[in-house]
Amino acid sequence: MRELDELTDLVSLLNDAATFCETADRLISWAQRVTGGETVVLRLNQRGENGSTWIPVCRQTGADDAFARDEALVSADECICGRVSTGTADTSLPFFTPYGSFVWGHVATIGAHFTPDQLGPLRGRCISEGFLSLAVVPLAGPQGPLGCLHLADHRPDQFDGSIELLEAACRLAGQILVRHHRHERERAAFEAIQGALMPAQAPVVSGLDLGVCFGSATDIALIGGDFYDVVDRGAAGCVLFVGDYSGHGIEAAGMAARARYALAGAARRAAGPGDLLGEANDLLAGLLPEDRFVSVAVLMIDHARKHVRVALAGHPAPLRLRGDALTEIDAPHNTPLGLSPGTRFAEAEIGLKRTDILILITDGIIESRRDGRLFGLEGIHAVWLADGPADMQALSRAVCQASESYHDSVFHSDDRLALAVRPTRAGDRMRGAT
Repeated sequence: MRELDELTDLVSLLNDAATFCETADRLISWAQRVTGGETVVLRLNQRGENGSTWIPVCRQTGADDAFARDEALVSADECICGRVSTGTADTSLPFFTPYGSFVWGHVATIGAHFTPDQLGPLRGRCISEGFLSLAVVPLAGPQGPLGCLHLADHRPDQFDGSIELLEAACRLAGQILVRHHRHERERAAFEAIQGALMPAQAPVVSGLDLGVCFGSATDIALIGGDFYDVVDRGAAGCVLFVGDYSGHGIEAAGMAARARYALAGAARRAAGPGDLLGEANDLLAGLLPEDRFVSVAVLMIDHARKHVRVALAGHPAPLRLRGDALTEIDAPHNTPLGLSPGTRFAEAEIGLKRTDILILITDGIIESRRDGRLFGLEGIHAVWLADGPADMQALSRAVCQASESYHDSVFHSDDRLALAVRPTRAGDRMRGAT
């Protein structure tokens, strides 16, 4: 009787919601309440241009920032979530239910009980996060699953007693979610993807003033492959990178998310930026389509904030503002990532004064055009000379806005991304995310 009452209440809640996002938020809040689970994620399938399926997160609750960002967009062929979302789970295996859900209460040891062939592709991000209990339940659509509800908890055996209730709820909820206009569902996915690739605020890193700004498409079909990340390595310093995956649409965003994830992982381990690019390249060479690549610029700033090591992979060189002079950092131009495994990436080292400003950009900034002329480095320099913004957030915003204003709308417009950084005195207030 309790289960029937819960389902009745859920249907009433979902039917009373005015928008897709409100409906989705009510579903995940309900699931969190009835299971006691720490994290609940709603994914909806998106088709790529080449027929592949991506499963972006549309809404979530309880996930920390790093996990939410890493899991924002994954391919259906790289994890258990994908098999549940597409209805391809092998229900003869004991960790799948007859309905096609995945449920297991000791995920960290699942590899000891089953072979890699039985487990299939396993991304492992939930395991590295320390979750023990996982439940992934398909959301029923009119023509098969339209996505999944993904629950995770650090305690063991958290979802064993509620899986049948969750499955019944997802059969009902899927039919309600799909009533909302496709544009609403895609908009929610777009915002999650954009937040993963290009968070609107740069993180706070001690000893650095950081600012970021981007301008991008407003539709999931046009979203580009620009991305950035800042990896604070504590006593070992800080790594910043900006990149661009060739192409547009959900496929480009998905591959860009894979590239950012690979680069961020390598940034935590690599001794230098060349090694970082080499490790990421070897991984991406086996993942990217043959005609696609990733361009990246990497800065590795030492703990004392006095030296910067730079490595490029087919990407515009970072810029340095010193006084009123703007110059490109002189670094070797290596090939983009993903073209050939085993490639070695040369790097350079430069000194860093406390008054220096470094700017990483994607090519959409300098390639804005009007009357046959590019915005170029001259446009960035003019922004600095005219405004001399006091902090890096203001500077990155001014560069992006000036590039966008300069661009003639008769030409195709690309994504624009600018990430600015300078060292600060000890005790200065850091700018960035709060």
